Parts: sequence; C-alpha cells; structure tokens
Amino acid sequence: MKIDVLNKQGNKKGEVDININVGNVSSLCVSRIVKAYLANKRRGTASSKTRGDVSGGGKKPWRQKGTGRARAGSIRSPLWVGGGVCFGPKPRTYKQKVNKKERKKVYLWALSQKITDGDLIVVEEFDFSSPKTKEACLTLKNLGVEKGLVVVSNDMVNSILSMRNIEKIELKEAHSVNVYDILRYEKIVVPQKLLPEMLKGV
Repeated sequence: MKIDVLNKQGNKKGEVDININVGNVSSLCVSRIVKAYLANKRRGTASSKTRGDVSGGGKKPWRQKGTGRARAGSIRSPLWVGGGVCFGPKPRTYKQKVNKKERKKVYLWALSQKITDGDLIVVEEFDFSSPKTKEACLTLKNLGVEKGLVVVSNDMVNSILSMRNIEKIELKEAHSVNVYDILRYEKIVVPQKLLPEMLKGV
C-alpha cells in the first residue's frame, strides 16, 4: 500500500510504499497482547501488614470471661483499629509471557489498520533549527494532529525539546513503540527516516 509523504507545511512531497502482509488477526489475540503489556508494566510492590507484622499486641487485652465484652486475644486483630490487614496485597509478579511471533503479527496488523484509516502520517523531515514550541505546534496543526504520538530518535534534540511540553502529544522512540501505543493514540506521526525501523516490529 502507498502512503503520502508530507512536509512540515502539510503538503504532499512524494509517496512511500509499505508492504504489510499479516492476514486476519482475532480480537482475542489483540486483547491478549494488550493485557500482557499492561500487566508487565505493573511493579507488583504493593504490600500490607498482616496481624503478624504489626508491632504490639503481645498481651491479651482483658481476661477471657467475666467482663461482658467480646473475647479478644490481641489488640492487633484485623477487627481492631490499628490492627493488621486481612488478605491484603503482598509483593508479587504480574508478568505474562507472550509468543514473540504473535506479538509481532498483532503489532503489524495494528499498524496496517492505522495506515488504512489514514491515521499514520509520514513526514519528510521533522527536525527544527532550534527548540521552538510555537513552530512545533504550527507544524502539528498543518499535519492535522491535535493529539497523538510522535516518533522521534535521540539525535532529534530540537524536536524533543520543542514538543515535550505540548498537551496531548506523546514522544517515543521507534524501537519502543508497541501495540498499546498504536491502538491508544488517534494519530501517529513518524519521520520518513524512522519508518523502516518502526516497520520491523517489536
């Protein structure tokens, strides 16, 4: 499939041929990849103290019988204020394994959907002579992008400095773009020189 290459004014400067052949991808497959990505982002460090971890409570608060009150063996019972937590979270891993071929297939399928919908914008050159947010905003407006993902590289210093504070615009390097990013953002802007790296998949 062919896709237009635009300049910073939003005018067509040429075409680039993109060949993506992935066939049909089920929604279940896409859902599994996205869920695995979100699960793998979790740190799993949430932790609470059980009655055995809370300090104090060694002495029985009052005698077992004869007081008229309910029996109690510790002031650190989960029923007491300041007591331990019952069935609270403990550090754990949420990591999910995903088949590499399956992940790549879904990635390329999501990318092909963006191309079909006209939401992947290829720019001839997307760098600036100096860091200027005003110029970056004008360029994005010319490209018809109000919110979305802009693919950058480490050597595009002025572009990164110009766009990093623009509301609703996210910057990412080509090798770190994933299925969740492609599905999440309305528009994806990618410089022509970074397109081959992005098409390699994850």
